[in-house]
Amino acid sequence: MNLPVYLAGCRELLVLAGPTYHSRLWCVMEMLVFLRMGGETSRITVLPVPDRFDARSSTDFDGLVRRTVGARAAAQLGEGASSSR
Repeated sequence: MNLPVYLAGCRELLVLAGPTYHSRLWCVMEMLVFLRMGGETSRITVLPVPDRFDARSSTDFDGLVRRTVGARAAAQLGEGASSSR
């Protein structure tokens, strides 16, 4: 599947943006394609990722998501924002 087809099927775009996100062409292109394929700016959520974030060293993805990007991202991943573990 190619990028336009994939993004055309997405209702929302969740961007986990680190400090270099805006300077990487591929990242900017994904957002542009989402908008060109009918996406709306109101359906784009941009959440900051800490400067020293390293997903490779994480062993607790659920906790990582909650700590790093908060309840909104957890809800985007299909979990209730109010659930606790």
